[in-house]
Amino acid sequence: MSDGDPALEEALILHQRGEFEAAQRVLRQHLEIDPNSADGLHLMALCEHAMNRNDTALEWLEKAIAQQPEEAVFLSNAGMIAFGCGRLERAEGFLERAVAANAQHAESFNNLALVRERQARFDEAAALLEKAIMLKPDFAMAYANHGNVLRALGLLDRAIT
Repeated sequence: MSDGDPALEEALILHQRGEFEAAQRVLRQHLEIDPNSADGLHLMALCEHAMNRNDTALEWLEKAIAQQPEEAVFLSNAGMIAFGCGRLERAEGFLERAVAANAQHAESFNNLALVRERQARFDEAAALLEKAIMLKPDFAMAYANHGNVLRALGLLDRAIT
């Protein structure tokens, strides 16, 4: 994420420790110098999300996406924050863009499947999860989500195996 930038590395460590406000202080200084730092904007969004300030997190993510519109991680994170806030159409838009931007990003397929499941589009959700599992065979969450979707489809025998 940091591309060797010491400020971003420090902010990431602080974020990982759960010191979100301290991470944001470092990020604000970094963004004063480089206001278009997509990674800095993204990490600021993750801090906001961790502090349950999801509207602000989405604003920061939109700024990061404006800098790197094809970055699947940014799009997928925006989609999941929108999903968590109950904004299904907005989540769907971000996540469709994420899978289009990077057909190898298993997490985006998994996350879009969660939206499809919520929309009761179970066949589509199952196909997306199968793609996620194919891309990342050790993706435990995708397997669990796939089992839930198969159960919703009445395919318990496939859900268990």
